[in-house]
Amino acid sequence: MNKVQPSWAGISRQLNEKLRQCKLNNTELSKASNVDYYAIRRFKLNGVHNKSESANKLCTYFQILHESTAKEQPDDLTKLLDEIKAVWDGSEPHAKLLTNLIRSTKSFKVEDSKKD
Repeated sequence: MNKVQPSWAGISRQLNEKLRQCKLNNTELSKASNVDYYAIRRFKLNGVHNKSESANKLCTYFQILHESTAKEQPDDLTKLLDEIKAVWDGSEPHAKLLTNLIRSTKSFKVEDSKKD
């Protein structure tokens, strides 16, 4: 199962930029974001480097995507390989046939049927 998760390095860069742009003083930002005053002060002085509860709260406050919003997806490649193994008779001619069949689908476009 794979989850789409934003990288913390990218998130921390966004968060540090938001902290630089923020017009609120440390006390005001602490109250508004529900983050400890000293954590705010430390983040503004040294930047956000590690993922922590305080950093996550600031991400929420600044509306920075910091948690996976995608549902877990099955490993489609593994499922596809399992299906090929299930139908392949083990011979080279059959392997060539399956390869040609798969390649022939390259021009087809699949539309998502889950449109709202």
